[in-house]
Amino acid sequence: MNNNNKGLLLYWPLRLQEAIAVVSSLGMMAGLMWSRALLSVCMIVLLVNALHPEVRRQAWQRYTNNRFAQACVLFFLIYLVSGIWSADLGSWWAGTFNKLPFLILPFSFFSIPLQRPKVQRVIITGIVLMHVAVISYSLYCLWRHPEFYIEGYAYSKQIPTTKYNDHIRFSITLVLTTLTCFYLLFDHKHQAMHRGMKVFLGIASLLFI
Repeated sequence: MNNNNKGLLLYWPLRLQEAIAVVSSLGMMAGLMWSRALLSVCMIVLLVNALHPEVRRQAWQRYTNNRFAQACVLFFLIYLVSGIWSADLGSWWAGTFNKLPFLILPFSFFSIPLQRPKVQRVIITGIVLMHVAVISYSLYCLWRHPEFYIEGYAYSKQIPTTKYNDHIRFSITLVLTTLTCFYLLFDHKHQAMHRGMKVFLGIASLLFI
């Protein structure tokens, strides 16, 4: 390790890098639900944080060897190459820029210490709590105006969910969060989890279903 990296590690120790990775992950999920600006900021922070001297090499190796990451890169390159025959370069650039997360997020995600059960529990529990908050808000809206939302459902007027009422993304994250709850409940690495946490995740899973 060179002297520059040693100096950098004094202000950016590995423990801080791991904490930033966890907070950024939770911030991205919060941004998906309530603030697109927060989502963008956390994506950038997670990417910069992945360049930590003690993390970036391993993250890059996992990134280049992972088939899902390779598929994401290929998906991005399809949009990039399509500019050769695009008649509207402005729309092409906008579409390509919007697909940039497919290129950078897999690398960023590999910098998160998800191999640690404690980190898994913190991130998954935080995501579960956010979904519970959104569902509670939806149920509150339904409780206040049941006739309005029940009748409006026939005309594709759904109960409010996230700030942007993005029902498709919210439904996808809800399904994936339910599966991760099952993972925490039944995976052998988490069998020593506190009983109260198991009860919470079990109730949350039933609510999500």
